[in-house]
Amino acid sequence: MLNCPNCNKQYNENDALCPHCGYSLAQDNAALSPGTLLQGRYEIAELLHSGHLALIYLARDKKLYDRPCVVKQLREALKSEQEATTIGQIVMDMARFSFPNVAVILDHFSEDNYYFLVTEYIAGKTIEQLVLAGTQQITEEDTIRQFIALCDISAAIHKAGLVYGEISPSTVILSDEGFIQLIDFGLFRKLDEQVYGRDIRQNKFMSVAPEQFKNQLQQPSDVFGTGATCYYMLTGYIPSGDGKTQQTQAGTSPFPPLKNNAPDTSSELTEIIEKALQHDATLRYATAVHMADELKILIKKAPILAIDNETVEFARIMPDRIQTKHFVIENEGAGKLVGRLSSNRPWLSVASTSLDMESAHQEIDITIDTRGFSSGYADEGEISIITNGGRKTVRVNLSVHASATGKILLWASHHKTFMFILLGLVVLGAAYVALANTVLKESTPSEAVIIFEDDFSNFQSGWFTGVDSFGESKYVDGEYMLSITSSNDSIVARSNKSIGPLSDFALDVDIRLQSGPPDTWYGVGFRQQNEENSYDFFIRNKQGEDKASFALFKQVNGNWIALNDWTPSGDLNRGTTANHIRISCRGERMEVFANNSRLCSITDPTYTSGEIVLEARKDAGNSAKVYYDNIVISLP
Repeated sequence: MLNCPNCNKQYNENDALCPHCGYSLAQDNAALSPGTLLQGRYEIAELLHSGHLALIYLARDKKLYDRPCVVKQLREALKSEQEATTIGQIVMDMARFSFPNVAVILDHFSEDNYYFLVTEYIAGKTIEQLVLAGTQQITEEDTIRQFIALCDISAAIHKAGLVYGEISPSTVILSDEGFIQLIDFGLFRKLDEQVYGRDIRQNKFMSVAPEQFKNQLQQPSDVFGTGATCYYMLTGYIPSGDGKTQQTQAGTSPFPPLKNNAPDTSSELTEIIEKALQHDATLRYATAVHMADELKILIKKAPILAIDNETVEFARIMPDRIQTKHFVIENEGAGKLVGRLSSNRPWLSVASTSLDMESAHQEIDITIDTRGFSSGYADEGEISIITNGGRKTVRVNLSVHASATGKILLWASHHKTFMFILLGLVVLGAAYVALANTVLKESTPSEAVIIFEDDFSNFQSGWFTGVDSFGESKYVDGEYMLSITSSNDSIVARSNKSIGPLSDFALDVDIRLQSGPPDTWYGVGFRQQNEENSYDFFIRNKQGEDKASFALFKQVNGNWIALNDWTPSGDLNRGTTANHIRISCRGERMEVFANNSRLCSITDPTYTSGEIVLEARKDAGNSAKVYYDNIVISLP
């Protein structure tokens, strides 16, 4: 008997695959050596995993300053040009989809008669690696929280009308930042089935639902995979044997009762996992959302997001109107509920984009704007709520309609010149007399004029998208993301040329840190002359401090001068919760506000006008991701 290099369990000398973990025991004759350069760009660093379908490498992108990435080499050599075309089409079909916490496909190509796929590198370890290493104690509460995160990812995929179908300990990663992520979106399963005519499920039976062996892929299939992965997290146990035979036998399952392998697991969690692993799909949770709802009840002192109404109707609203309604967010658990809210339509807005609830409930105002719409217009929008207590969506239905009277009033509002002339003829004499007896008074300043608005729902609104030596910028689900990928001290700054240089202005924007090292800086630059001369406002969450801090700098020829050095503030939201930032400039005076509270006021004459940039900065370390939303620039 020999020991598997992957799980260290014994196998027979003639076994092609490990009977315990499915690891390919064949010699890797096709494996690339470290230092191999593909496409003159991707340098192989090391072999991470050898599977039955692909060899997976850690690589460096030499055109992007050695940015780490993952290169996956299909083990079988290409047999024809048609096969390469078929594989390429499957990859392109999968690349159309983008989901939070699922690794992004970056590139694909064929070279030396093999096909390669390049994906985003996620620093971390798979659940399988963590359990096999035994270096990290996974508590029941950790399992529950990761279980919930996995349910949220599945729910997002299901909402798009898709099913992942391959949730397992080898496809789920716990990143170094503590986030649960999926390696890829079922790509290998599709390649095996459509190109090679094989059944990948034979080697992953432990986490494959019984109905999948009958070519029935449905939402409860992902519920089964999630339950199997969490079973493994708690027990470290993988059923062995002929998985397809065991899973397709009526009413049987290779999983023994959870208590047999993890006797200390609570009865409540045991019940949830065993329900997820039911052989009959109709006996499992119907959706990942239903399973997550029960899991949240088990977390002690944890907030639980709930809403009083999943649909808000704005029916038969007249054109050129602004109307507001509300719904209620409730915290059905314990502890503070924090998060963010966003809308996906330009006519729909939410009064507050951040959430910080210590009370049991809070009213949320949502506003629709029908200016520019004609009678008969109808649309459906969404308010997305993402919190530490779960995710919810409020649907907002809009229909625009004008009655006969309303049409008259609407016509009048569209023909203001005619109406003003008519009204002027009526009151001209009286106005002349009144004017003669009136002392003219100084006029009051007009309301602020909005010169630029962007909720980032339109990916052609003018912000830079793409990759450079320091990072990546792109539109993601109605937000604008800055990703700093360089391993060195670096800064990413993006402008929008359609805004142009400004002198006096007020800027409002929502900013949140999604992930990154503790000392990541993120904020806004303004009155920027060039890359080395500007004012720069930043927020950071420094490790060891219980409050977030802010600073206002002036760059002069690349030298950073603190106008207001790092200052902790209770008005700033810490962690991944969004902050609403307002920067106001009038002449030499600059004021910065966070969440409607003033942070600082500075007078400095150095720069009187310049561009606005969205920017993030970090020291050496892991990559960082910062998201921007709802930017409004007005003239005071």
